[in-house]
Parts: sequence; C-alpha cells; structure tokens
Amino acid sequence: MEFDDQERLRADSGVNDNDRSKHMPPEYADIEEFIATMVGAFGGYIRKVRPPDTRGKYRLEIAGNYRYCENIKKQHKKNQVYFLVDPIKKIYYQRCYDPDCQGFQSAKKPIYTSQTVNNQQENNSISKYNLYY
Repeated sequence: MEFDDQERLRADSGVNDNDRSKHMPPEYADIEEFIATMVGAFGGYIRKVRPPDTRGKYRLEIAGNYRYCENIKKQHKKNQVYFLVDPIKKIYYQRCYDPDCQGFQSAKKPIYTSQTVNNQQENNSISKYNLYY
C-alpha cells in the first residue's frame, strides 16, 4: 500500500488529521487503521495517539460518538474511552475515563491486519503440508 493510500484510508476511516505527532509510527499504520475503522463505523475517530509507555503500549484516545464501554455494556453519556494497543503482540483492550469504571480493563482482543491474515494463511498451509508428511 502506498503512503498516499494509507493517508486516504486514515482520513476515510476515522483518523482526525495529518499531524504526524497524533499517529502511530508508519510501520504500525495498519494497526491504527484497524482501530480507526472500528470506531469510525460508529461515528468515532482517533483524537490523539500518546507515545508508547515503558511496556511499548500506545494509548489511542477516541472522540466523536464512539463511547461504548465493555464494563457497562453500553455507551457512556459523556465520558470517552481509549484503547491501549500493543503493536508487537497485536492486541488491544479498552479503558475509559468514567469514574465509575476506574480500574476496568476489557479483555485483550486481537488486531487483524493484512499481515496477520497472511501469517495465518501461511501457518494453515504449513499445517496442511505437515498432515501429509
């Protein structure tokens, strides 16, 4: 995928602007696109990407109409949610700013990217090959 295509996809799928400091590094553009597409489908967008913490996790702060909280199983009325993303393990989980949900963390979920799908297909091919030998 070309750089211009990535930028267009980000814009179409809920990433707010082109300010590089508000995005994950280019090598993780597919991960950011995954989250942006997910929240963009419900009127949300990535407002800000915080630099990685000491464990390498990025915080993607969500704005717009996406306020769904897995703790209360519905949208928060005012408070926003955010996702913590581990780009190495390709997992994410949700947290929110609501005081009633302080300390809550959703279950860890896989991030599906084109690279993830290609790796799974390759592993399936290897597994099928091993069945015959």
